[in-house]
Amino acid sequence: MVVAVIYFSRYGKNIQAGRCQYINVGNTAMVAKKIEIILDVKGTEIVPINQYPDDYFETKVRAQQEFLNNERVKIKPVNFDETEHSIVLGFPNWWGTMPQAVKSFLMKYDLAGKNIYPFVTHEGSQFGQSLDDLKKLAPRSQVMSGLPIRGTRAYKSENAVINWLGNLDLK
Repeated sequence: MVVAVIYFSRYGKNIQAGRCQYINVGNTAMVAKKIEIILDVKGTEIVPINQYPDDYFETKVRAQQEFLNNERVKIKPVNFDETEHSIVLGFPNWWGTMPQAVKSFLMKYDLAGKNIYPFVTHEGSQFGQSLDDLKKLAPRSQVMSGLPIRGTRAYKSENAVINWLGNLDLK
Protein backbone atom coordinates (compact mmCIF):
# COMPACT_ATOMS: atom_id res chain seq x y z
CA MET A 1 0.00 0.00 0.00
CA VAL A 2 1.48 3.31 -1.07
CA VAL A 3 -0.22 6.11 0.82
CA ALA A 4 0.82 9.43 2.33
CA VAL A 5 -0.75 10.85 5.48
CA ILE A 6 -0.55 14.65 5.37
CA TYR A 7 -2.22 16.91 7.89
CA PHE A 8 -2.42 20.37 9.42
CA SER A 9 -3.05 20.68 13.14
CA ARG A 10 -2.70 23.25 15.87
CA TYR A 11 -1.76 22.78 19.50
CA GLY A 12 -1.91 25.32 22.29
CA LYS A 13 -4.95 26.76 24.01
CA ASN A 14 -8.09 25.27 22.55
CA ILE A 15 -11.71 24.77 23.48
CA GLN A 16 -12.10 21.37 25.14
CA ALA A 17 -15.14 20.25 27.11
CA GLY A 18 -16.61 23.74 26.86
CA ARG A 19 -13.62 25.58 28.30
CA CYS A 20 -10.31 26.90 27.07
CA GLN A 21 -7.39 24.67 28.01
CA TYR A 22 -3.88 23.91 26.74
CA ILE A 23 -3.39 20.84 24.55
CA ASN A 24 0.05 19.47 23.62
CA VAL A 25 -1.21 17.66 20.51
CA GLY A 26 -3.79 19.20 18.21
CA ASN A 27 -7.03 17.33 17.56
CA THR A 28 -6.23 16.70 13.90
CA ALA A 29 -2.72 15.47 14.77
CA MET A 30 -4.27 13.10 17.31
CA VAL A 31 -6.43 11.52 14.60
CA ALA A 32 -3.53 11.53 12.11
CA LYS A 33 -1.36 9.59 14.57
CA LYS A 34 -4.07 6.93 14.85
CA ILE A 35 -4.20 6.67 11.04
CA GLU A 36 -0.40 6.40 10.87
CA ILE A 37 -0.40 3.51 13.35
CA ILE A 38 -3.20 1.64 11.59
CA LEU A 39 -1.66 2.09 8.11
CA ASP A 40 1.90 1.64 9.40
CA VAL A 41 3.13 4.82 7.69
CA LYS A 42 4.80 8.00 8.89
CA GLY A 43 2.71 11.11 8.39
CA THR A 44 3.85 14.58 7.39
CA GLU A 45 2.58 17.80 8.90
CA ILE A 46 1.78 20.98 6.99
CA VAL A 47 3.59 23.65 9.01
CA PRO A 48 3.14 27.40 8.44
CA ILE A 49 6.35 29.44 8.37
CA ASN A 50 4.67 31.90 10.74
CA GLN A 51 3.27 29.63 13.45
CA TYR A 52 -0.13 30.36 14.93
CA PRO A 53 -0.24 31.81 18.46
CA ASP A 54 -0.75 29.50 21.44
CA ASP A 55 -3.79 31.55 22.41
CA TYR A 56 -7.04 30.18 20.93
CA PHE A 57 -8.71 33.57 20.51
CA GLU A 58 -5.65 35.16 18.86
CA THR A 59 -5.49 32.22 16.45
CA LYS A 60 -9.21 32.55 15.74
CA VAL A 61 -8.81 36.24 14.81
CA ARG A 62 -5.77 35.57 12.61
CA ALA A 63 -7.43 32.61 10.87
CA GLN A 64 -10.54 34.68 10.21
CA GLN A 65 -8.47 37.46 8.64
CA GLU A 66 -6.58 34.95 6.49
CA PHE A 67 -9.90 33.47 5.37
CA LEU A 68 -11.57 36.82 4.66
CA ASN A 69 -8.53 38.06 2.72
CA ASN A 70 -8.06 34.69 0.98
CA GLU A 71 -4.41 34.78 2.06
CA ARG A 72 -1.98 32.13 0.95
CA VAL A 73 -0.15 31.18 4.10
CA LYS A 74 3.52 30.42 3.51
CA ILE A 75 4.31 26.86 4.54
CA LYS A 76 7.48 24.87 5.10
CA PRO A 77 8.25 22.22 2.48
CA VAL A 78 6.06 19.15 2.92
CA ASN A 79 8.20 16.07 2.51
CA PHE A 80 6.31 13.18 0.97
CA ASP A 81 6.80 10.84 -1.95
CA GLU A 82 4.90 12.59 -4.72
CA THR A 83 4.65 9.29 -6.62
CA GLU A 84 2.27 7.95 -3.96
CA HIS A 85 -1.15 7.41 -5.44
CA SER A 86 -3.28 8.03 -2.35
CA ILE A 87 -3.22 10.94 0.09
CA VAL A 88 -4.99 10.88 3.44
CA LEU A 89 -5.39 14.61 4.08
CA GLY A 90 -6.41 15.92 7.51
CA PHE A 91 -7.30 19.37 8.76
CA PRO A 92 -9.56 21.18 11.22
CA ASN A 93 -12.63 23.03 9.99
CA TRP A 94 -11.82 26.73 10.33
CA TRP A 95 -14.44 29.23 9.23
CA GLY A 96 -16.47 26.59 7.41
CA THR A 97 -13.61 25.18 5.34
CA MET A 98 -9.99 24.08 5.53
CA PRO A 99 -7.33 26.41 6.97
CA GLN A 100 -5.50 28.62 4.51
CA ALA A 101 -2.28 26.65 5.15
CA VAL A 102 -3.96 23.57 3.67
CA LYS A 103 -5.13 25.59 0.68
CA SER A 104 -1.52 26.74 0.23
CA PHE A 105 -0.37 23.11 0.27
CA LEU A 106 -2.93 22.17 -2.37
CA MET A 107 -1.83 25.08 -4.59
CA LYS A 108 1.88 24.33 -4.16
CA TYR A 109 1.88 20.58 -4.82
CA ASP A 110 0.49 18.89 -7.92
CA LEU A 111 -1.80 16.09 -6.75
CA ALA A 112 -3.11 15.28 -10.23
CA GLY A 113 -4.21 11.67 -10.58
CA LYS A 114 -4.17 11.05 -6.85
CA ASN A 115 -7.00 9.83 -4.67
CA ILE A 116 -7.48 12.19 -1.71
CA TYR A 117 -9.14 10.77 1.39
CA PRO A 118 -9.98 13.75 3.62
CA PHE A 119 -10.59 13.75 7.34
CA VAL A 120 -11.63 16.77 9.35
CA THR A 121 -11.88 17.69 13.00
CA HIS A 122 -14.72 20.03 13.85
CA GLU A 123 -17.10 21.11 16.59
CA GLY A 124 -20.38 20.54 14.79
CA SER A 125 -19.94 21.78 11.23
CA GLN A 126 -18.30 18.61 9.89
CA PHE A 127 -16.67 19.32 6.49
CA GLY A 128 -18.54 22.59 5.89
CA GLN A 129 -17.61 23.63 2.35
CA SER A 130 -14.11 22.15 2.53
CA LEU A 131 -14.91 19.22 0.21
CA ASP A 132 -16.07 21.62 -2.51
CA ASP A 133 -12.97 23.75 -1.93
CA LEU A 134 -10.78 20.64 -2.07
CA LYS A 135 -12.27 19.67 -5.44
CA LYS A 136 -11.63 23.19 -6.77
CA LEU A 137 -8.03 23.30 -5.50
CA ALA A 138 -7.18 19.77 -6.69
CA PRO A 139 -9.37 19.47 -9.80
CA ARG A 140 -7.38 16.65 -11.36
CA SER A 141 -7.54 14.54 -8.21
CA GLN A 142 -10.31 12.27 -7.06
CA VAL A 143 -11.78 13.33 -3.69
CA MET A 144 -12.89 10.16 -1.98
CA SER A 145 -15.06 9.35 1.03
CA GLY A 146 -14.08 11.41 4.06
CA LEU A 147 -14.22 11.14 7.83
CA PRO A 148 -15.51 13.94 10.08
CA ILE A 149 -14.45 13.67 13.75
CA ARG A 150 -15.65 16.02 16.46
CA GLY A 151 -12.50 17.62 17.86
CA THR A 152 -13.45 16.99 21.47
CA ARG A 153 -13.70 13.29 20.61
CA ALA A 154 -10.42 13.02 18.70
CA TYR A 155 -8.74 11.23 21.59
CA LYS A 156 -11.26 8.40 21.37
CA SER A 157 -11.70 8.26 17.58
CA GLU A 158 -9.85 4.99 16.99
CA ASN A 159 -12.97 2.90 16.21
CA ALA A 160 -14.28 5.50 13.76
CA VAL A 161 -10.87 5.65 12.08
CA ILE A 162 -10.63 1.84 11.85
CA ASN A 163 -14.13 1.62 10.36
CA TRP A 164 -13.43 4.41 7.85
CA LEU A 165 -10.08 3.02 6.72
CA GLY A 166 -11.56 -0.48 6.50
CA ASN A 167 -14.10 0.75 3.95
CA LEU A 168 -11.54 2.47 1.73
CA ASP A 169 -9.67 1.06 -1.23
CA LEU A 170 -6.33 2.70 -0.51
CA LYS A 171 -3.97 2.09 -3.40
